[in-house]
Amino acid sequence: VGDVVGIVPGREQTQASVLFSAHYDHLGIGEPINGHSIYNGAYDNASGVAALIEVARAFTRLEQPPARSLVFLFATAEEAGLLGARQYVRTPVLPLAQTVAVINIDGANLWGETDDFVALGGERSRLGQIAEVRGRELGMRAEPDPAPQLGLFFRSDHFPFALAGIPAVQIMHGESYRGRPANWGIETPAPWNASSYHLPSDEYDPNVNLRGAVQQARLLFLVGYDAAELVNW
Repeated sequence: VGDVVGIVPGREQTQASVLFSAHYDHLGIGEPINGHSIYNGAYDNASGVAALIEVARAFTRLEQPPARSLVFLFATAEEAGLLGARQYVRTPVLPLAQTVAVINIDGANLWGETDDFVALGGERSRLGQIAEVRGRELGMRAEPDPAPQLGLFFRSDHFPFALAGIPAVQIMHGESYRGRPANWGIETPAPWNASSYHLPSDEYDPNVNLRGAVQQARLLFLVGYDAAELVNW
């Protein structure tokens, strides 16, 4: 199974692009845990795929697209070593030399709206500044990587593009949840990480709060739009 790619052509530079990415794979069928052997990957990363589909849908509804094209990459084999993203870098649909920015999502916010977000790798390019400005418009402040020791920048689909010299960022949800006590955003996901990360129990829950995912998707859209409109990179 390979990558899935969609394109919204730009109004001026159809060969130049901003690329959005989210991986659609997970671990498949594995060793049963508590009687379950299907590793669903609902949060990691079906949630990010769903958010990216809505971002793509929003771009198709504009009266006119931004100057550059938008490429939507749903990458395979991220869990096996970013293989789908690496393959796209080797065989791009639009010229890699004219891919000006990459915006990745690996997990949409399923716990509610936040007052903060993380533009992982944003300090490496103008993408961080764009995200900071657009985040403020949505009432969110940009925070640095909360766990640099985990090396998250090097572990998702934007990274092969960064290795190729393309400005790349991953938009992550924050930890300061609106209307919640301090530390709620750290303490609440912690049990999920312990019980569901890369396990069969990462499955759809109808009780999730999708307001945070909507907020995150809006930020992805706005950052991508600005990146596609910038005259110079």
